Amino acid sequence: MDIREYLGDVLLLVILVISTLVLVFNLNFDLIKSVAAALMMLSLGGLIFLVHWKVRLIEKSLT
Repeated sequence: MDIREYLGDVLLLVILVISTLVLVFNLNFDLIKSVAAALMMLSLGGLIFLVHWKVRLIEKSLT
């Protein structure tokens, strides 16, 4: 697994979490709701990252 292949995915995941936290804090939510929103975005981003990783593994095994 080469980290350079997944650097874009990791960067987009970090941007997703940071933008969610900025949005939640600007809407004056409390800390618990902010943490919950961050965890939801991390889990969603992690799921997308895992699906992308599995697709790359399948592509490599087919070639």
